[in-house]
Amino acid sequence: MANIFIIVEGQTEEQFYKRLVQNEFRNEDGSYRHYFQVVVMPSKKNVYGRGQKGGRINFDVCTDNIRRFLREASHCDLILLVFDYYGLHDSFRTHLTGAHGTLTQKIIAIQDRLEAEINMPQFKFRLQVHEFEAYLFSTPEVVAKHFGQADKTAALNQILSAFDNNPELINNDPDTAPAKRLMGLFPNFGKTTDGVLIAQKIGLPTIRSCCHWFNQMCSLFDGLD
Repeated sequence: MANIFIIVEGQTEEQFYKRLVQNEFRNEDGSYRHYFQVVVMPSKKNVYGRGQKGGRINFDVCTDNIRRFLREASHCDLILLVFDYYGLHDSFRTHLTGAHGTLTQKIIAIQDRLEAEINMPQFKFRLQVHEFEAYLFSTPEVVAKHFGQADKTAALNQILSAFDNNPELINNDPDTAPAKRLMGLFPNFGKTTDGVLIAQKIGLPTIRSCCHWFNQMCSLFDGLD
């Protein structure tokens, strides 16, 4: 069993990894293949109260907080930081040049910069393109069924098809983030409550099959077997 320490941006992501990802990595006898510890990145330097967690932070504060976590998780086989690419503070992008033209090139360059700064073999930085709720578009009918509104499936599929059926690319404006699109169709949508439950109904294998960047991140866990 590998020890995996994951640092995430908010409480929704925290619950997603604790309640879904952890449970997917089980042996046939029901025992865990890996042990996951999930924490939320503080929003300020060296402030670890629950009320100070979540939110955008700059590069320097992030690295200071990571080093604190590294002392706590030095025994772990993998220490993983997961942030949203489009929600990143601008200080994470200061090294990007015209050579980093594509989304893939930008994501890799940002990940590499932070990993080089931390310089610890167990530490990995992975960016999801948009917020966690993008994963819920992996199976629109499950979302609509969750709210008992099957008639909304077509609207969800229309959103998905506008982005080449790639859930991870759903967004083109701060007002059209995946969560806001879901709230527009389902006003009672709760990010931590409904979001995580819907993800459980969809299942990790389906999300991985539809979401390239997320699947690449999960391959880090696969490689620890």
